[in-house]
Amino acid sequence: IATEQTKKNAVHGVLFKGYSGAGSTQPPIVRDAAALSNHAEFFKAFFGEGGEYMRYVTSTVGSPEVTKVGKEYKIGQTIQVNTAQLRKHLEQAGVIRGLSSGF
Repeated sequence: IATEQTKKNAVHGVLFKGYSGAGSTQPPIVRDAAALSNHAEFFKAFFGEGGEYMRYVTSTVGSPEVTKVGKEYKIGQTIQVNTAQLRKHLEQAGVIRGLSSGF
């Protein structure tokens, strides 16, 4: 369950928070804060059980790292997400505008 949740969290983070690592920084793909509520049905299906978000997780690197924090456990894993294909899918679905639409 934790491995599947890390994949979902990775895609969600790329979409709404951006990421940094390996000497590069990427802003969030979805920059409009209201997009999550405006396209609630799309994101509910996208992140649902067996949702389309899995198509954009290209690989998991290494095994999960488990750390005990108090009485709970924290699980961390490196996940690779195909951001180019994810952006293209969101543009086609009308969730975000294309990069060339503003010019």
